[in-house]
Amino acid sequence: MPGRPHEQPRPGRATYNKTHIIDDQFNGAPKAENLFTGFDRMNKSGMGRCEKRMKTQLEQGKWVQYSATLE
Repeated sequence: MPGRPHEQPRPGRATYNKTHIIDDQFNGAPKAENLFTGFDRMNKSGMGRCEKRMKTQLEQGKWVQYSATLE
């Protein structure tokens, strides 16, 4: 696979999926400007951990500053 030779397809699972820059739970719009094609593993595990941390901070009434750059 171009750019990520260590990412191997897993039987029965998609390699890529729609990834939100700002997740649904944070009112991220399901529009093209908020979506990109991402690796399944990055989206579900890496971003999942980040989103859980943000949710916890917000539930505690704390501010969260989030930025993203797509290249």
